[in-house]
Amino acid sequence: MNPQTAANSPVAVHKFGGASVRDAAAIANLEALLGKLGPGQERMVIVVSAMGKTTNALERALELRLSGVPAALAAESVMAAHRLEQRALGLGDEVLDEAFAGLIASEARYESWVSWGEHFSTLLVAAYLKKCGHPVRWADASQLIRTDGGHPEAAVDWPATERRCEALAAELQAEPGWIVTQGFIGGTSLPADASAAGERRTTLGREGSDFSGALIARGVKADRLTIWKDVPGMMNADPRIWPDAICLDEVDFADALAMSRAGAGVIHHKTVLPLQAAGLELHVKCFAEPGVPGTVIRKAGQKKYPAPLIAFAEYPEGVREVSILNAEPNEARAIIEKKFPSWSIETSRQEGAMAVLRCRISIRLR
Repeated sequence: MNPQTAANSPVAVHKFGGASVRDAAAIANLEALLGKLGPGQERMVIVVSAMGKTTNALERALELRLSGVPAALAAESVMAAHRLEQRALGLGDEVLDEAFAGLIASEARYESWVSWGEHFSTLLVAAYLKKCGHPVRWADASQLIRTDGGHPEAAVDWPATERRCEALAAELQAEPGWIVTQGFIGGTSLPADASAAGERRTTLGREGSDFSGALIARGVKADRLTIWKDVPGMMNADPRIWPDAICLDEVDFADALAMSRAGAGVIHHKTVLPLQAAGLELHVKCFAEPGVPGTVIRKAGQKKYPAPLIAFAEYPEGVREVSILNAEPNEARAIIEKKFPSWSIETSRQEGAMAVLRCRISIRLR
């Protein structure tokens, strides 16, 4: 890349989920992956989730805290797990010391406790990338993504968030480098209650980390968002249910949105919407196999697919709802009856472009 091109290169945004930073080996793999991306990555925002299962662990720790257990004891196992990975990466204790103290001093409130998981993981990632020689700066997402005071899924203040992201993009144009920040977390100046005042963290709800990536990609005017997952891309169906599922090369935004709303779990619809509105591509790739092309989700993408697009939603009593895109109920019946002859199709209906079947896959013995 020549200097003029580098000077005008857009900000690249990459989102890494909890599985991709689950331990020291995974963080080392993340560094190797980013190091091999090649030209065009001089300005990058790296959005990182909490290490795998940390959010659940912090929720359990908060329950202990609310029951009267001292904060340090309630959070002991969470901090010990992160300390173990910090030392495995060859990093000093000072990387996490201040954050651990912050957790212990936090209010016994959901956003105050649970959001520390993303802080711990991003501190480890940023410190390790810096140790490996990359030009890294850590950023607090609560100062970047602005929200109202809603709990536990705050509503985004779009104008304020875009202003903060535009400022970040300008900073990266002036001083190229990599910004490591958190998914899932926002910030507000609204008090938590009548007695509180000043800045506080908020959370964006489950699936909020990918949503954070979309908000930042839109705000910095990236040309795409790349989400790194533990699957090769967007599949035509859940491979745990549909063994012949294939990875799709390209998917239309509207189709990805319809699949998400019907229950397909790879990309949440609230992640798709801001990208669709801004016309930004979404690339879904596998962190374990970065050389595999993955799936590109874009406006006016492919509308004819090599296999039917099928979403599954689970209900109690052995009921599974099956939604098949661009099919009529009779076509959908034929597909399911051929693939799963033991399933009993109870009802069928048409919802827009989706044929929706209600199937009973097991009978409860009385």
